[in-house]
Amino acid sequence: KTIIDLFEEQVALTPDNIAVVSGDHSLTYQLLKERSDKVAIYLQQEQDVQPGDMVGVLLEREEQLLPVIFGILKSGGVYVPLSPHHPSARVKGIISDSGMKALITRTEHVEALELEMASGLVDLDEAVESISSQRPVSQSFRAKGNDLAYVIYTSGS
Repeated sequence: KTIIDLFEEQVALTPDNIAVVSGDHSLTYQLLKERSDKVAIYLQQEQDVQPGDMVGVLLEREEQLLPVIFGILKSGGVYVPLSPHHPSARVKGIISDSGMKALITRTEHVEALELEMASGLVDLDEAVESISSQRPVSQSFRAKGNDLAYVIYTSGS
């Protein structure tokens, strides 16, 4: 089973239990599922993310982090974590080397790191309404246990 399979089983068992706490905010399993589904649909329909496509995440630890990560996995994308605390050259190098299809971040990180992407830049501050308005559809992609889930660049990469 994949992490998404196990997560969906937990949602079915305890939909109203708290799954994520971030500061003063919390998400139930059901709400986390709904938000991650919307991220997945947005990535597939608006960013054309296909199974195996790299999708970067340049976010602090915040309420939207897990919905974004799970949404990437549900879309078939491969999660590529990036730190907003790394130097701009390192972040840009990872973006270039990975050939990522999309990068999910916030306006403050785009400006601070002077990021530029021809396409695929998803600024959560601007895309929140578009993501929230996605309507549930049956998922066409089901990950298998041997599908790539993430790529991590270490300091020796």
